[in-house]
Amino acid sequence: MSLNLSKYRLVLLISLLWVTTGSSSWGSDIAPPVSKSFAYFDLKVIRNTFPDSVTFEQSRYSGEDALRNSANEANQQLKQFEAENHSVEEIQKEKQRLQSAVDAKTSTFVRQMLASNLNITEKIKHAASTVAESHNVDVVLDANSVFFGGGKILENGIDVTAEMMKILGTNPSE
Repeated sequence: MSLNLSKYRLVLLISLLWVTTGSSSWGSDIAPPVSKSFAYFDLKVIRNTFPDSVTFEQSRYSGEDALRNSANEANQQLKQFEAENHSVEEIQKEKQRLQSAVDAKTSTFVRQMLASNLNITEKIKHAASTVAESHNVDVVLDANSVFFGGGKILENGIDVTAEMMKILGTNPSE
């Protein structure tokens, strides 16, 4: 037995109305909002000055260049192979071989970049956790990621960017 689309929509609408109107018996059990203390930092500043992050960006640029060069070289080899009047089948096999080689290099590069970025992110999280403990705050936010209410963060939060930079081995005055 399959549901008719209109029945599905009706059930969905009733469910949404039930949830949004608070007709649930759970409504009285909802706890009032809890006030949290928070700090913030500027991830752009951290990323632009943290030595691991700077090295990551340099590696990314050079790796992307190497991949472009590898693809261009493979294209040149394929053109040369085609110019040697090989059969269509041989050209197709050579194209697949060259593509596989470029794909393997790309895959290795992407895995290295993902692992490096994860390592950097973990170090930044550790720095945020360390400053959160030292300031006894509940939440540490990236100030650049707040789409609404940023003024309240700047007014009520603690800027821990410089402290995080020190933990990450960066001079805050840079």
